[in-house]
Amino acid sequence: MAGSQHGRFLVNRRVAARLHTRGVTLVEAMVVVAVLSILTSIAVPSFNTFLGRSSTLGVESEFVNAISFARSEAMRRGVPVAVTAKSPVGGNGFGQGWFIWVDSNANSVFGTGDPVLRAHAAYPADVSLGDGSVTQIYFNQQGYLVGALWQLKACSTNAAGATGYQITITAGGVIDVQDAVSCP
Repeated sequence: MAGSQHGRFLVNRRVAARLHTRGVTLVEAMVVVAVLSILTSIAVPSFNTFLGRSSTLGVESEFVNAISFARSEAMRRGVPVAVTAKSPVGGNGFGQGWFIWVDSNANSVFGTGDPVLRAHAAYPADVSLGDGSVTQIYFNQQGYLVGALWQLKACSTNAAGATGYQITITAGGVIDVQDAVSCP
């Protein structure tokens, strides 16, 4: 008898569990949709800013790596090496692409006998790299920057506004990167 009561108890428990398991009510579904729409409206502008900063960070990183490579190649080879803008335009010096070359005759002018080490294609239209006043970064055979301190900005404009980085190259060849206070 005790066994049959135990069996009946299990059956009743299963039936009760099925009766309490229901679907989602319309009110619960509406609350979930409302919460998701609020979270999405908050996240989308932040996500646009994130995408803009990410693309600008990629441009800045590529260019800083190229400058570091040019400087190390100048010291390694014992000859000047330059990073030169392909076709600079006002407001976007290196944004149209750039190339790194060895200045075999040390005249600071790219010529037919000067080998190109690396080249980079133009960036998307919403990215600018430099304002066009600096079109060549030139390192002597010791890795020192020829000329004064160089500063240029890597900027991107997107739906959330302009974001960017200030790249500074000192006479000693040291590269410093900071958030840009303003972008064009």
